[in-house]
Amino acid sequence: MSTDGLDTSDVPPIFVSSPNYDDMGAILDRLGVEHSPVDPVDLSEQDRGVVMLNCSFSWDDEIDRDALAEFVERGNTLMASDLTARAVSHFTSAEFGSGNWGDEVRAEVVDAELADLLGREQLTLDFDTAIKEPTRLPDGAEPLLRARDRDSVIAYKCSHGDGTVVYTTFHNHSQSSALEDALLQVLLMVPIAESAGTTVTDTYTTVVADVDETTADDDTRLVDPETETMTEVYGQTGDHTETQVHTHETATTIYLTAQRGGRGTVTRDLPPGATATLGRSAFESVVDDDHLPYVSREHVELSNERDTPAGTISLRDADSANGTAVDGTDLRDGERHTLEQADRVTLADSRVKFVVQYD
Repeated sequence: MSTDGLDTSDVPPIFVSSPNYDDMGAILDRLGVEHSPVDPVDLSEQDRGVVMLNCSFSWDDEIDRDALAEFVERGNTLMASDLTARAVSHFTSAEFGSGNWGDEVRAEVVDAELADLLGREQLTLDFDTAIKEPTRLPDGAEPLLRARDRDSVIAYKCSHGDGTVVYTTFHNHSQSSALEDALLQVLLMVPIAESAGTTVTDTYTTVVADVDETTADDDTRLVDPETETMTEVYGQTGDHTETQVHTHETATTIYLTAQRGGRGTVTRDLPPGATATLGRSAFESVVDDDHLPYVSREHVELSNERDTPAGTISLRDADSANGTAVDGTDLRDGERHTLEQADRVTLADSRVKFVVQYD
C-alpha cells in the first residue's frame, strides 16, 4: 500500500484526544487510518508522531502542554481544533478571540493543493458550533482557509522548532455535506503529511487505500469540478485490504442576498437533481417584519437541474399569493426560469429584492 513518494511505514503514529464537539478519530476510522488515544501517552518519550486535539473544554485533562510543546519542537506535528486554541498559544505567538461566526461562513481555500484536491477554491461551511477566531497568526504561518466575507483565517499551519502546528477553527460537529466532509478528510491529512515530509495528495492515497497506476497520478482529486462528483476512498482492514471508491454528487451553493426590503443572505446547497422550497420561515431572519407577511409559506422553488450542464440553477414561483419576478419578468403558471449570476429576484409584489450568486 504505497505511492511513489510515501510508504505506509513512513506514516507516523497518530494520537487523538477524546471526542466532544468534533471527532477526528471517527473520520480516521472511516478512512481506515490507525490511531490511538493521546491519554495516557507520554509525549516526552515519543520520537515521532501526530497529536490531534478534538474541540473540547476538557482537552487539557488529557495532555501536558509543556510536553506537547517539546514534542512539536522535536519535529512532530500538532493538529488543534477550535477550543484547543490554548494549546497553540501556549508555545507560539498565536492569539485568539471569540469569532461570533453565525451559522454559515463562505470560505476560500487558500492552499493550492487543497483547492486542487477539492476541485474548487470556494465553499460554504456550517459554523453553528465554532467559537474561536485567530486574531494573530504565529510568525511565518501559512493560511489554508480564509473567510471570504471578513478578514479572518479559518485554518492555518505554522512551524515550531523542527515541527508543525495545524489549527482549524471549524470542525465536524455540524458538517454534513459531501464537500465539507471531503474538506475535513484532506485537512486531517495535512498534519500527517507534514510529519512524514510529503504531500497531502501522497498522504491521502497512501494512508487511505491501495492506489493502482490508474489512480495514483498528479490528477488525484476528491472532487471533479467537471462532473461535480466527489470520490471517497476507504481502506477496509481485516484478513485483507480492499479499496472501495464511492462517488457523491457535490452541491452548488446558492446565495440570495437582500437588496431591498430586508438585510442578509439566504443560502442553500443543492446537489444535482435536488430542489429546495423557500418561504416565510426561510426568509424570516432576512426580510423586514413589515414585508414578511406578504411572503407565502411556500413562495419559490430552487432546482439544480440534473440533465443540464453542472451548476444550472432554476427558479419557479411556488404558487405564491403575491408573486415572484426575475429581472422584472413575472413568473407564471409554474414557469421555471434559469438563474444567472447577479440576477435580481423580487418577491411579494416587488416589496423584497434579492441578488443571486452561486458557486
